Amino acid sequence: MVISLLPSSAIGPSKQEDEDYEDVPINKTWVLSPKVYESDVTLILNKLLQGYDNKLRPDIGVRPTVIETAVYVNSIGPVDPINMEYTIDIFFAQTWYDSRLKFNSSMKLLMLNSNMVGKIWIPDTFFRNSRKSDAHWITTPNRLLRLWSNGRVMYTLRLTINAECYLKLHNFPMDEHSCPLEFSSCRLSNVTVSHSRTRHLDFSFRSSPRKRG
Repeated sequence: MVISLLPSSAIGPSKQEDEDYEDVPINKTWVLSPKVYESDVTLILNKLLQGYDNKLRPDIGVRPTVIETAVYVNSIGPVDPINMEYTIDIFFAQTWYDSRLKFNSSMKLLMLNSNMVGKIWIPDTFFRNSRKSDAHWITTPNRLLRLWSNGRVMYTLRLTINAECYLKLHNFPMDEHSCPLEFSSCRLSNVTVSHSRTRHLDFSFRSSPRKRG
């Protein structure tokens, strides 16, 4: 429900309504949403983590764990033709279902920081053609965990990757290049963990001659 911001004389919520809801500003509009109390979230998380073994993947021994992935590119470059590699800055999102993390609450989504990441099972995804990968830690670890009431989990982190790309420079400086970014599960085979969407991305580059003064 979206409510335009009006003077208090025009709209005057009762005291009880004011206690149960909070106004959240979004681009000069106000969204009326239920208040989330810290104690409620703490109770939910404590209950979910009671007896939870983060060494075991979801549905182990029953079915493969399907990981959906999404890559949001912040920047690409530079391309290094000498070392045959390129640099890419991305947000890498992975989504899966863990039935052990289902909960009943009026809150359908919990947005959690990096402190929760080490307490639940996380896919061991790695980038196959990476020569160097750096996670961003300033000012805090650039990681976000979203947990839905139906057990859906989304784990997002920001990475800067130096990935190998074997450039063909036969027509330099008028070359066009296609550079891959490949990823898969580190220790588990595709029988137990499956990346459902894509495990191979291609980025195209075109060489351009340097301008001389």
